[in-house]
Parts: sequence; C-alpha cells; structure tokens
Amino acid sequence: MNSPPQTRSMWLPGGAASVDAQGRPVLVGGECRACHTRMFPKTTVCCACMSEDVADAPLPSEGTLYSFTQVHVGPAQWNKPLVVGYVDLPDGVRLFSHLRNSAALAIGGPVHLTLGQVGTSAEGEAITTFMFAAGEQPQ
Repeated sequence: MNSPPQTRSMWLPGGAASVDAQGRPVLVGGECRACHTRMFPKTTVCCACMSEDVADAPLPSEGTLYSFTQVHVGPAQWNKPLVVGYVDLPDGVRLFSHLRNSAALAIGGPVHLTLGQVGTSAEGEAITTFMFAAGEQPQ
C-alpha cells in the first residue's frame, strides 16, 4: 500500500505567497508609495515611476479571468495537462497563475484564489502552490 505523498509548498521568492490563520492563501504584492501602482510579484523599483519606495501590499483574493490555455507538455513532475492563464485583480494587478476547474473557466468570468497540487517531486512530495479556480470565493 502506497503512503500518501508528503506536501512541499512552492512559494514565490520574497514572501509573495503565504497562508492566513484560517489556512487560506494570501498573495502579497507591492505598492509604490510614490504613485500607488500595485504589482505582483513585488519589485524593488516601480515600473510606472521608477521610485524605489515600494511596500508590501496584500492582494485581493478574487479576480476576473483575462485569458487562459491548456498545456499538454511540461516538466515530468508537473500534472498534465496544466491550465494556466492571466487573472485581472480589482486593484489593477494582472498576474499569471495556474488555474483549476478548467471545465468551468470562461474568459471574463470570476475566479478566486486557492491552493492546489501542481505536481509531485522526484521524492514523492506533493508540490502545492497558489492558483485561481473558477467561480466566486466560497464563504
């Protein structure tokens, strides 16, 4: 009998993703203190005004699907096919993400932040990360 895979999180550098006290994923981007442009992931220099005064900023957990595609080839450890796309957040950030519930995805449709397994490491550990899923955020 196989034992269940151990879980290993694959977070972005610089603390760009974390989990809150209720176990929900939280994305942390940046906000320029000079011009208030928001970004993900956070950068050290604002792409809009070149200011170096960029602070951490939690991002909304719901957005609108801008575009997506299904990929049938990729690294051996990744689940295939994988669905990836761009999500527009209400604060103006557009980010690239893995997507879930591919049958329910629709360009212009609502998506919400969640966690999911995107593959299995060579050591048998589940590789999990943030992703967006079709539909409204469950209450």
